[in-house]
Amino acid sequence: MLFNAGSGEAKEVENLAKEFNMMSLADDQEPASDEWAPDGGYVPRMYFLDKDGKMMSQYNKQGNPKYKYFYSELTHVKAAMRSVLRTHNEL
Repeated sequence: MLFNAGSGEAKEVENLAKEFNMMSLADDQEPASDEWAPDGGYVPRMYFLDKDGKMMSQYNKQGNPKYKYFYSELTHVKAAMRSVLRTHNEL
């Protein structure tokens, strides 16, 4: 995802990101289980996990329903992050 790091949207996502533990995996680090590819093995994908490491139900509801875990816009990332935080009463 390309974006202007100095934009207001980017700064909001950066501030929300402080509430999450985030990681990025290389292709060879991705778990082989189908559990981690609920709607296919495309990349990039972004999942939210609960404190026990289980995939949460939040996904990009504003995006393409065929690729639920692909985020093409920062506004979609921000909406998903806020949804997760609301679910856990942290926002």
